[in-house]
Amino acid sequence: GGTLPNLGQKTLNLDPGSGENAEVTFQIAKVTRPLMSGGLICDNGFNISVDKDKAIVRDKLDKEVLRFIRKNGGLYIAKMRLKAPFVGRG
Repeated sequence: GGTLPNLGQKTLNLDPGSGENAEVTFQIAKVTRPLMSGGLICDNGFNISVDKDKAIVRDKLDKEVLRFIRKNGGLYIAKMRLKAPFVGRG
């Protein structure tokens, strides 16, 4: 129930399973499972559809960019692979 120190922010180059690059910015803290805000995802121009088994994030062209699978306990989990950093990015 407490707060964690914010250790800054980092933009990562991730592959959300589609083989394409996704530029995602995370706040850095000592966590093992970072959370993503559905509201912030939508504020950045994406749409989310959710059902009992999955949540799918689509871009403005209705292309699927990220898929979350619902696990026991109700959490929607996305697996992404870290790729080489973008040149000139922090």
